[in-house]
Amino acid sequence: MTAGTLDWNLARSRGPEAQGPAWEPEVCSRIGWQRGGAALLVDLIEGVAAQIRGHAAYEIRQPASPRRTGAAGDTHIGPEDARFHHSYASWLSYPDATAKGFEKEKPAWRVSEFLGLNAAPLRTPRTTGHGW
Repeated sequence: MTAGTLDWNLARSRGPEAQGPAWEPEVCSRIGWQRGGAALLVDLIEGVAAQIRGHAAYEIRQPASPRRTGAAGDTHIGPEDARFHHSYASWLSYPDATAKGFEKEKPAWRVSEFLGLNAAPLRTPRTTGHGW
């Protein structure tokens, strides 16, 4: 049994197109992961539920999956970690508004391309030792 999906996001800047084999310093990329699938939905629900804390009783159940904390333990998770499914997407910065007069608005990051999904290997359930 796996602990859910990790989404790997590759953010790329828009720079001048490479004019040959040279590297262009204006073009940069960053990669990072976040909880995906049901765990990402839990993060969204927790954010909304925090606004009603103290006004209503609630309990949020969720799959056991890691959270990015900025701690050293985050570095032990990689795209080859067989405990998780991994999805991959490329992101680009786009103008936020396309309407005339809004051309100078702050850009927004959007998925440019879905790059695929790697499923975690299937694991057989543990037996109790009694053979059933």
